[in-house]
Amino acid sequence: MSGLGGSGVVPGTIVVSGPVSRSLRVSDDGAFSITLPPGSYRFVGHSPRFGRGDCFPYSSDPLGVVSVVAGSDANTDVFCAMK
Repeated sequence: MSGLGGSGVVPGTIVVSGPVSRSLRVSDDGAFSITLPPGSYRFVGHSPRFGRGDCFPYSSDPLGVVSVVAGSDANTDVFCAMK
């Protein structure tokens, strides 16, 4: 998870919602990883340092949905708007 405008790594958490819901902490280098069953998921980051505290995925899908397919990896980047 990182801030837009080159602000670097952002501390915080990621909330995943879809067929299952999870919350996880972002590591010190801004990375996160989670194993999920197949389905469509939304990823929302939360950081007290940015914007209203909400951060959203950079996705080609206008709704920010990430599709997870059985037996494969899916990737997304989550960015936070500056305050």
